[in-house]
Amino acid sequence: MPRSDLIADLCVCSGTVPAAVATLSEGRRFVGTEIDGGMVKAARPRVHCVLKESKARPPVLASALP
Repeated sequence: MPRSDLIADLCVCSGTVPAAVATLSEGRRFVGTEIDGGMVKAARPRVHCVLKESKARPPVLASALP
């Protein structure tokens, strides 16, 4: 994959894919969605922890529900 690719995950769940992208990003961008607000709340700390270690660009995690 070229380094400027955008990786989209339509079902983020617990954040496995965004965490993997943050770990191995090599300049790739990520956007994810999740309908379950509770899963978004669970995924955010996991992804932010990986981002602190990798110093990658934060992914966009959004939920349709508050």
